Amino acid sequence: MLGYGQILSWSADSRNVVVGASRLGHGGENLTAIDVSTGEARQVVTPPPGMRDSMPAISPDGRMLAFVRLTGVLTGELYLQPFSANLTAAGEPRQLVTSGRHYYGLT
Repeated sequence: MLGYGQILSWSADSRNVVVGASRLGHGGENLTAIDVSTGEARQVVTPPPGMRDSMPAISPDGRMLAFVRLTGVLTGELYLQPFSANLTAAGEPRQLVTSGRHYYGLT
């Protein structure tokens, strides 16, 4: 949802930005890393069917991504996705908060 909460997060080296994106005709929103020098885009987190991932926040060391998995129109669950080099997912995201909450953004 554009304009609600943070919609992107820059990597510490400013080479990549993570944004919520959706492909036309493919339903939900997923978190995508974009290499700003090449424009290459790759999905970094895949939500379950019917859900959307939003409000990305990359840790200062680049090893974690916090995000909200939306479960309602304005509510969601807080998750952490570990990363290896170059914002590559290392394992599955871990859910931190289990009750639907209203988030404005993450830092």
